[in-house]
Amino acid sequence: MNIIFHFCQNITLNPTQCFFKAAPHVCVCSPAYSPMAEVGECKRPTGKDPSSWGVEEVVWFIKDADPQALGPHADAFRKHEIDGDALLLLKSEMMMKYLGLKLGPALKLCYHIDRLKQNRL
Repeated sequence: MNIIFHFCQNITLNPTQCFFKAAPHVCVCSPAYSPMAEVGECKRPTGKDPSSWGVEEVVWFIKDADPQALGPHADAFRKHEIDGDALLLLKSEMMMKYLGLKLGPALKLCYHIDRLKQNRL
């Protein structure tokens, strides 16, 4: 059986409000949808030095740092190919302008990045 992955415009992220009629399908706003299954698992950073991290290690870090506030934004870091070096250069303004984060999540991530930088020394 083929399943259609439907990319809806459902801004409420409530899968019960999806109006896509093809069956069977999985709406990306559904908890049953996992983008990680399509792109490969993000991986836990192997080294302590974030400048050696690849994109998938950064994605893992974002999800692990604050799963509720930052986890939903992890795919933006993959899309923009943010590796460890790029992560260390990010500022809150960049995150908001280019990655689409709101001020709160951007500030939280800056806090986690600052902690990373302190632990490198």
